[in-house]
Formats: sequence, C-alpha cells, structure tokens
Amino acid sequence: MLAVVKEHPGPGLSYDAELPVPSPAAGEALLKPLLVGICGTDLHIESWAEPYRDLEAYLPTVLGHEVLAEVVEGERSSAGERCVALSVYGCGRCELCRSGRSQLCPDARKESLGMARDGGLAELMTLPEDRLLAVPQTVPDEVAALCEPFATAVRAVRTAKGGKPTRIAVLGPGAIGLMVALVAARLNPERLVVVGTESDGDRLNLAEDLGLRTVVSGTDGTDALSDSLGGPADVIFEASGSVRAFEEGLQALGPGGELVVVGMHGEPLAVPSGGFVRRELRLSGSYAAGRRDWEEAIRLVQSEEVDLRPLAGSVFGLDEARSAFRATEAGVTGRTLVRCAS
Repeated sequence: MLAVVKEHPGPGLSYDAELPVPSPAAGEALLKPLLVGICGTDLHIESWAEPYRDLEAYLPTVLGHEVLAEVVEGERSSAGERCVALSVYGCGRCELCRSGRSQLCPDARKESLGMARDGGLAELMTLPEDRLLAVPQTVPDEVAALCEPFATAVRAVRTAKGGKPTRIAVLGPGAIGLMVALVAARLNPERLVVVGTESDGDRLNLAEDLGLRTVVSGTDGTDALSDSLGGPADVIFEASGSVRAFEEGLQALGPGGELVVVGMHGEPLAVPSGGFVRRELRLSGSYAAGRRDWEEAIRLVQSEEVDLRPLAGSVFGLDEARSAFRATEAGVTGRTLVRCAS
C-alpha cells in the first residue's frame, strides 16, 4: 500500500513508500483513512527539527496525526463507521490518564500518532479501538478532519487560568490560532484580537471573515496590540511558533496576565525574569488534547456552535502528498488536507 514515511533521521520523507497491509492486533481496528490534515508538526518532522529528534528510535514511521478514518473491521467498532483518532495517548492506567489528561502521561510520547506510531498518511492503518471516537454522520468530512487541531484549541483555552479575561489576544492566524480565537470568543471578552504579520494577509482576511478583529504586528507590534485591545492583555495565546511573537506576547501582558504557549518552537525561549516576576505573569504550556477536550470539540462541531468549514483548505490526493507538504510550508490559508481513500 502507498504511504508517506519518515524512514531515517535527518531532513526528508519518502512520499511514495510501498508498505505491506497492516494486520490489527487484539483490541485494534483496521481503518481506512479518509482525510488527514498536514500541519507544522509534520513539517518539523520532515525537516528533523530539534524537538522531534527523540523520535529516531521509532523510525521508520508513517506520518499523519490529524486523522478522519472509516472502520474496515473491528471487535467493537462497526464497519463503515467514521471516527477520529486521539493523536496522543497514554498508558490508560496512571492518574493522568484516569483524570482525562492522557496526553501528559509519561508513556504518551511512544504512542504519539504519526510520530512514534504509524499514522494516517497511508491507504490503511491500525489503532486500538479505545483510541477512537465516533463522529456523528451530520458532521461533514472536511469538518471532522479538523477535530484534532480543534481539540488542541479547546484544550488551550481550558488551560488558561485567568478566570473571565477582559482582553484576549491570539498570536498567529494559522488554523490552530484561528480555532483558539473561535473558542476563546465563547468566553465573551470585551476585546479579542488575532495578531499576524504583513505576510499573513490572506489568513487575517479569513479571520475577519470569521468575525474576528485583527491587527498586524510590525516594529511597534506591542503598541499596536495594546491599542487594539484598549490596554494590556489579560491572556495571550501564542500559536505562531515564532520566538519573536513569544517575546512580544510577554511584553503585551498586563500585571497578573498569562501567556499560554500552544505553538511548538524550534529554538529555545528566553524569559526576562525581572519583569516576569515584578508583574506576576504566568506562563503555561498547552499540549495536544485529552479525551474530554476531544469530546467537547466533537460536540461543538456537531451542534454547529463553532463553524469550522471556512478553515478547511485545499485537498490533495495521497499520491500528491509532496505538494500538500509544500502548500502547508508556503503558509496557505486553511488546513491542507490529504484524501487517502481512493
């Protein structure tokens, strides 16, 4: 079968690898991936960025962690049922897993989909059935395929500990940044803005089409953000993966404010301790999503309380995976999707 595989450490992927059809073990289902999203994580694995080099022990690995699939066969799952797959999954036994935070389990890294465990950029795949969540038939495929980044956005907003924030900013108008903004808007803040750079024109236009206020960060990015918010921010979500955005985010916080880091950075981050301590700022990381975040994400798209359809981008075939990666790298608007089923 055709698959996109990270075969060796170092830059590069095999976009047209031929692999044997996988056989499900006990408790697993055989799945036919329908749509798989391509995101910055996939690009980082392709380029072999530092935060992902610990995955060398698991190579070769099929990429693809944002998966909408159809059940081919399973012990508990019905053939033909559509499902999404928890991208990060723990041991299922520890306190973190039992409390719904399986993405923080010490064993989660070795079960990370499309990183340590074969993902969905293939014609077929297998996964434990308790790792699957059914998708209601009323949810369109292109929306269901966005549940993984949307669950990450739900998790990020839940991570913020600032009570009811008045002024919220989201740094980075990519798919996850816009999803975070849509979820954060449900908190009914007085001001919420999405921040991008001059090169983010199309993405910022999409944000405005979604009803979100935007601001372009330039040399005076901090002042522009404060002006747009009407004062210092209470909560800022850093979803760009930019070191500069991280630094500007810290500067734009008011006393007692919180910076929630959602984007993975390829370089070390520096925190100026003086201002950080004197202003009693909080710095939080938000990683992936737990089962409850996934369930809430599915509920929100099923009820259409949040409309993700404008965030679905171009669709490529599995045999066009290289083009899908290059489109994502170019910063196209919306989440790039790969249709794996023929």
